[in-house]
Amino acid sequence: MGHLARLCRPPFPLLLLALIAASACGDGRGGRQTVTIYTSIYEHVIAGLEPVLRDAFPDLDVRFFQRGSEDVAARLNSEIAANNISADLVMTSDPFWYEELKEAGHLLAYASPHASGIPSDLNDPDGTFVTVRMPVMVMAVNSTRVAAADRPRTFRELADAKWAKRITMGDPNRSGSYFTAVAALSKKYGWEYFEALRRNDIVAAGGNSAVLNRLMTGEKDAGIILLENLLQTRQQNVKAPIEIVYPEDGVILVPSPIAILKATAVPDAARRLYDFFLSDEGQNAIVGGWMYSPYDHIAPPAGARPWQAVFSAPLLPWTFDYLRETTSGREDIKRRFNTTVLEPR
Repeated sequence: MGHLARLCRPPFPLLLLALIAASACGDGRGGRQTVTIYTSIYEHVIAGLEPVLRDAFPDLDVRFFQRGSEDVAARLNSEIAANNISADLVMTSDPFWYEELKEAGHLLAYASPHASGIPSDLNDPDGTFVTVRMPVMVMAVNSTRVAAADRPRTFRELADAKWAKRITMGDPNRSGSYFTAVAALSKKYGWEYFEALRRNDIVAAGGNSAVLNRLMTGEKDAGIILLENLLQTRQQNVKAPIEIVYPEDGVILVPSPIAILKATAVPDAARRLYDFFLSDEGQNAIVGGWMYSPYDHIAPPAGARPWQAVFSAPLLPWTFDYLRETTSGREDIKRRFNTTVLEPR
């Protein structure tokens, strides 16, 4: 892969093997500094970023460890416990985890000059993390199984009896974006909403790719899913039986931050990459992966609605009070979801 390499990815959670494999990847080549990014960004997005980073940072060897948000968090949390941290930066879709890392003193405060243009509620007031991309949760239907007139218009409608045995979503225990969705929907509609989804026999398993597959194959008719998965699918296959539904009760915002680990051995290089991802060049590269930018002057991803049309009325407004409240209640939210939706009765 040239001097931009993927971090070796050993079976998880065997920490010892992980550390050995990470060491086997070697140091930066030719005197270049190695910077390691732990991220939940999809591999195809990383592939698009690689040539951009190669041109922008010829003196750096940028490596990625890519997994789902929950697996990234589990790996880094294990490294923190072992006092052997391999990551220099983290970029995942679980904003609440960043608040936990901040409170535990693991993040390096940095006031990037590029962060000033991001709305204040997406920018940690203490400068330890900032939203670098803005995925949104929407709905989708299998267009061969659901007529246009019958599509759900709101998240709330999925609780109606007409959708019994027809709906799907991911598991918030496995996916940071689905945890964010569960937190928002339970805050908006209460746990009675999830009781109704349970009565409708919702299938809640895996992550966004698993949900997309259930919709594409016709196993389920409608579901809650990240917009980026749908945009990519439609761009790659115009005949895909998928229709995007922007809920009238508002999309679910999934602010996805970037942060520098305080334990980094290359803080200056980490700051340079942090700045790059917040710059217009870095943001355009991220939008190329079908995600919105937190900046309203950056064009939306191909095939998506305009920025203002999506973010003017979300399901819940994003505030730091809501972030802290949800962070403190994270385990209770997961427990309630598990007992309400997943556990046998």
